[in-house]
Amino acid sequence: MHKGFDQLNNSLVAIKEVDRTQYLPADSSLEREVYILSEVDHSNILKLICTYVTPLKVFIVTELAAGGELLERIVEQGKFSEKDARSVIRQVLKGVEYLHMRKVVHRDLKVNLQSRHHAIKSSAEENPTYHAYHTA
Repeated sequence: MHKGFDQLNNSLVAIKEVDRTQYLPADSSLEREVYILSEVDHSNILKLICTYVTPLKVFIVTELAAGGELLERIVEQGKFSEKDARSVIRQVLKGVEYLHMRKVVHRDLKVNLQSRHHAIKSSAEENPTYHAYHTA
């Protein structure tokens, strides 16, 4: 994951660099991930800004969750109050509920904090065994 700068929106972004040579020609999981990110719109899920495709790489540009990972925050603070835990879990579950309502199953949930106020962001990915939301 890299940090970048979106000159159109004047904001920092996250750039996921994917090596296309690691995927078999029949493997559509990367295309599916990009498609799903382009279709979801929820305050607790990272927004796709754009993708850049080269013969060897795909660069997936999303909004940046600059607050870091939840575990890092807990270790940094030394504790995590019940109130904070409740807020975080509520936001995670709202994002997961949104995905499940669209028949998307998240296989690799990463809780990244948007700010010190625990605005949760996660990336979405379709489970290939859950075919109700299959396109591409």
